[in-house]
Amino acid sequence: MARNNSSEFAIFFDDGGVMNDNILRSIQWQKMIGDFFSPKYGGESHRWSEANYEFINEIMAEYTTAAENEELIEYNDYYSDFILRWVTSMFDYVGVKVPPEEMCNKIYFEVLEAITPNIKASFPGVVEAIKNFTGKDLDCLLLQENTQLN
Repeated sequence: MARNNSSEFAIFFDDGGVMNDNILRSIQWQKMIGDFFSPKYGGESHRWSEANYEFINEIMAEYTTAAENEELIEYNDYYSDFILRWVTSMFDYVGVKVPPEEMCNKIYFEVLEAITPNIKASFPGVVEAIKNFTGKDLDCLLLQENTQLN
């Protein structure tokens, strides 16, 4: 089916391992996560980094097992669970008082807003290629990061 207006459709680009180098991103994230949390909430910077590393490994193992067992996981449930568990496990691991549940989303999105723009892990030429591909009539929004390509 042909479309006459380019704003009526979306193009989705895979992020991790396609547009960005996951190893490079994780190295930068680990450093920045400690630098973000330590001055704001206390605890040692390296402990926040360790907490993030441990949590990501744990939750990815859980979701890998669920996928292997062909368990259906609703994305919104997964994402809500991820945010709550990530924040609470980070604070718990570091030994800092866990914030109230209603604060977890705020903290999570503050972290994303503070760190994501500073991660420099895109493969060479990716951003330029996407800009060239999309042309002037389309806005390209990276939904996962909630940042627009400029």
